[in-house]
Amino acid sequence: MRLGLLGGSFNPIHHGHLITAVRAAEAAGLDRVLFLPAAVSPLKPARGLAPAGDRWLMLKSAIRGNPLFRASDLELRRGGVSYSVDTLRELKRKTGARLYWILGTDAARLLPRWKSIDEVRTLTEFIIVARPGDSIPRKMTKEFIVRAPLLEISSSEIRERVRKGLPVRYLVPDGVERQIRRKGLYR
Repeated sequence: MRLGLLGGSFNPIHHGHLITAVRAAEAAGLDRVLFLPAAVSPLKPARGLAPAGDRWLMLKSAIRGNPLFRASDLELRRGGVSYSVDTLRELKRKTGARLYWILGTDAARLLPRWKSIDEVRTLTEFIIVARPGDSIPRKMTKEFIVRAPLLEISSSEIRERVRKGLPVRYLVPDGVERQIRRKGLYR
């Protein structure tokens, strides 16, 4: 099994995440993509982070109906700072699958800051998703590079729009938008 992994805070998950996962799966011949919401990201501030339960429900709603996608609450259940190396060790042990970590060029530039990056590289291969105009760091030339459409969607922009009372329709799946409204998230 070729298992793609897409981690992040998903605060909230949006169409950019979903398109990235599909493009990576197509290009690398992945059998499945597993979305892994972080309890606490080691490289992003936790300020403004929606509760884990709400992020989990939004994620489940966003991927519903796509047989390629699955979600894992592994990092949420573990709690604390979510280090990829811990997740990879556990997934390798449990699944025996060939693992592919999907990330954008912005996140790829931060790989030297990842905990136990040398071990991470032995547990997974990287799929770097580049948008038009992105430059690929020279150190990344051995990685699997995937081109994706330019979508200027970010979770921080979505949170800001919600805070200002602006619509987020078409930026997030409908179920995610309903969850944000119903729970009063990001106000």
